[in-house]
Amino acid sequence: MGTFLNGPGFLGTTATFRSDATLVLMLLTAALFTVGWWLAVRQRYEAHRWVQTSAVLLNTLVVLATMVSSFVTYILPGIPSKLGEGSYGITTIHALAG
Repeated sequence: MGTFLNGPGFLGTTATFRSDATLVLMLLTAALFTVGWWLAVRQRYEAHRWVQTSAVLLNTLVVLATMVSSFVTYILPGIPSKLGEGSYGITTIHALAG
């Protein structure tokens, strides 16, 4: 599965499949948030609630999958020896706070 995710993407750039999928899912999330806002402005609160809840859940899943895999791959191997370096320390604090 890791080879598939790190293989060539589908958007015609040099990015990986994981990067392309993340971009598409985040754009979908932004579109859902926009539709949810539009529904709220038009006082369609029940539909707004479902759309916003879906957007939040999708966003949470994508962010967690992206951030956790990046942390485990790039940061975790350097802990504790590199915690004094900016990117390691700040990223670790960010992960703990999240």
